[in-house]
Amino acid sequence: MNNEGLKKTAILAGIYGVVAVGSIFYRAATKNIIIVDAAIELDEENIDGEKYNLHVSNDTTGTQAGTFRIPLASDVSSTSITVDDRYTDGELLIYINSRDENFYKENSILYNDVSLTKAECLEMSDDAVCLNFGVDGLSEKTVELSERCIIVSVAETSEKYENIVVIDPLCGGTDTGYVSGDLQEKDINMKVAAYVYDYFKDSDDIKIFLTRTRDEQTSVEKREQIIERSGADFLVEISTDSFEENTDISGFNVYYNDVYFIREFGNFELAKSLFNNIYMTDSVTPGEIQGQSQCDDVLKNSKIPSAVVSAGCLTNEQDRENLSDDEYLKAVAEGVARGIEEAFEITNPEEEETE
Repeated sequence: MNNEGLKKTAILAGIYGVVAVGSIFYRAATKNIIIVDAAIELDEENIDGEKYNLHVSNDTTGTQAGTFRIPLASDVSSTSITVDDRYTDGELLIYINSRDENFYKENSILYNDVSLTKAECLEMSDDAVCLNFGVDGLSEKTVELSERCIIVSVAETSEKYENIVVIDPLCGGTDTGYVSGDLQEKDINMKVAAYVYDYFKDSDDIKIFLTRTRDEQTSVEKREQIIERSGADFLVEISTDSFEENTDISGFNVYYNDVYFIREFGNFELAKSLFNNIYMTDSVTPGEIQGQSQCDDVLKNSKIPSAVVSAGCLTNEQDRENLSDDEYLKAVAEGVARGIEEAFEITNPEEEETE
């Protein structure tokens, strides 16, 4: 694979990343490293060199606690680095363009109070490598570029964020969901989830975890593990509807488990907050809030306030047109995001200032 091909893979973040995840792609605010949340597809055909374990050393004196330090060759700049946080797989991938092909055979990764389950190097071409680290998948990672090194800080998400939400885009992989022409439910769900994530990516208060960040089918067990390990306050599933028996049915709907009761702010309250805020979004066709006793296994077993947002009906002609429009999907996602904000305002009211 030549250098131009590598740049297309690592810097542009892959075809699926651009098309389906799209907005989950940004640069670190201060250090100019490209950060991609699980949008790069690591194609085994692109690995045309050696694969080997990195040398890792514990350094409790020169390395700050809760961090690991990755040295960089002299020819590496910030624009030569792409970071892919695949937290659903417990992996942190760092792509580096460098002409020094033996650099990571001769230099160690230094860590202090960080549990690395693996540290390996994949040679992708003559002048690029992919460093693959096994890190606690749901930890909060901060990546900074220091003098001739990358510093990765790892901390519990709860230490930084008071409010945590899991967004669960349904379907994925071989489970396409309902298909209508070129539209597949799995892609629509992923786009809406990505736009919700993008809305909160710079938030200091609300952290979003996605149960999938690529075109893959995520098992019930893995989705439930993400919810539990994240310490999520809310769960929002993203779906679309299909009613072949009545193609006149249209509009977004919000569903909730009306069997499992949660005191004070529960499933219905979250569904209501989501519905009202999506309803107030321009150009979005309203449906209704519906309680359901028959839910998918994740929603059925959820012990936190949970709801399903259906962006529209793929069996309705007008909705199909809407669901093929990214601006419409962004509007739905914005309504979901504002509904999440409102839900936290209700559950965590700020104390009124006294004069």
